[in-house]
Amino acid sequence: MAEMVDGTGLAHWVTREAFEQGLREGTGCYEVLCGRRIAAASMAAPPERSCWSCQESRTC
Repeated sequence: MAEMVDGTGLAHWVTREAFEQGLREGTGCYEVLCGRRIAAASMAAPPERSCWSCQESRTC
């Protein structure tokens, strides 16, 4: 599992499978644990806050 920051600075968690699916689609969008589909920010973008739904899903 990897952390991915969206364009608003919110950090989400994405599974390897969902990340690979996003790469195959070539859209720059990924389905994260909270169920949202996000556009990934620059890999250099630091997270400003965490998505609580992703955090909760990750611990289950």
